[in-house]
Amino acid sequence: MIQKKKSFSITQAEWEIMKVIWANDIVTSRQVLEILGDKMDWSMSTVKTLLARLVDKHFLSTEKQGKQFIYQALVDEEFAVNYILLDDLNKICQKKKGQALYQVIEKEEFSQNDIDQLIYLLKEKKVKAPKTVDCNCAIGQCNCHK
Repeated sequence: MIQKKKSFSITQAEWEIMKVIWANDIVTSRQVLEILGDKMDWSMSTVKTLLARLVDKHFLSTEKQGKQFIYQALVDEEFAVNYILLDDLNKICQKKKGQALYQVIEKEEFSQNDIDQLIYLLKEKKVKAPKTVDCNCAIGQCNCHK
């Protein structure tokens, strides 16, 4: 699997396609349409356009097999999820990241096991955590410098 991308940007529609491929390893455009048909109300041409974009962006490989093309992920799901989350988190002032994560945790639903893992990780991190973190913004980008 390819793990580094120059530009790691995909639309929500492309993300829906990737989720299907990650769940099924290898798919045809028809399989994508069957899986997402009711949820997304897409035509076959829309599915093929989105698949072509993902191939162009090097998220997918394609290979002709008989009369149809098969698609396979070139980007690992765990890598993609982590990259997108960390990329977005790194756009936030260092001093506001804790509050941003708090808001996400407060609004999202998690299993008891997920919560246990989060508690364990936070307890471990707390041992080595500084009392405060420094702002990573340029002066004028946030209110930390006032």
